Amino acid sequence: MSTGNHHSLNSTPVLNTVQPLIHAEGLGKQYFRRQSFSGRRLLVQAFENVNLRIFPAKTLALIGESGAGKSALGRCLAFLERPTRGNIWFEGRNVTELKKNDLFPLRRRVQLVFQDPTSALNPQMTAEEIIAEPLTIQREGTRSEWREQAVQLLEQVGLPGSWLRKRPLEFSGGQRQRLAIARALALEPMLLIADEAWSGLDLLNQELILKLFARLQAARALTYLYISHDLQLLSRYSDQVAVMYHGQIVEQKETADLFAHPEHPYTRDLLAAMPPIESIYRERFG
Repeated sequence: MSTGNHHSLNSTPVLNTVQPLIHAEGLGKQYFRRQSFSGRRLLVQAFENVNLRIFPAKTLALIGESGAGKSALGRCLAFLERPTRGNIWFEGRNVTELKKNDLFPLRRRVQLVFQDPTSALNPQMTAEEIIAEPLTIQREGTRSEWREQAVQLLEQVGLPGSWLRKRPLEFSGGQRQRLAIARALALEPMLLIADEAWSGLDLLNQELILKLFARLQAARALTYLYISHDLQLLSRYSDQVAVMYHGQIVEQKETADLFAHPEHPYTRDLLAAMPPIESIYRERFG
């Protein structure tokens, strides 16, 4: 099966000589969960032995079923949680060796966009306050500079700069997600991790958000990790695909190569379940 010319908006091949922006090696994460009735603590393996590379200004789609460990991996790659084992290199530096205080300045360079902007955004804050919040945490700039940057970021994500005083509930679902993206861009990150950042939207808004991500990537040379279960949706917006199954990366390839030569049985099942690209376009655009 082939995606033709539709598999990616950034189809330049990744050269082997390019150093990955972020590189995970032998990564594993365990959690302890307490049973509600017995109170016993159970060990849960979120993912194990994960090897993953994401290259500068490219898009990697991390695909897998619910419970595969994708979101837990995303939190570790954003330096929000420490892996139980393994190493993460960011720009060639092993960040798993750093202390908590040393991670703080690094977190500005990796930002997350979550699935549900309604719960991710404080409903009591204005758009201006939401966008400025990361800047205040990092103690950057002045209030007038925050306002100017908030206007620019709103316009860059396709919202009127005059909406500074609006609160999240005054925005539509797609507009709230654009606001969340504007906040994620405030610290000028190098890597954006979008965890199902479109799944709560209708089909048209899903497409519009992904096109917005593509435009921002072209303008800012951003690197993306898209976390999703929907290979159909992301097949045209990713340079590479990593397939996660039962807590492990079972396959990572250039998108076109994955479609043409899937190796793992789970990947083949995913592709077999996808409708032809022509029917995808009919479904999305009539």
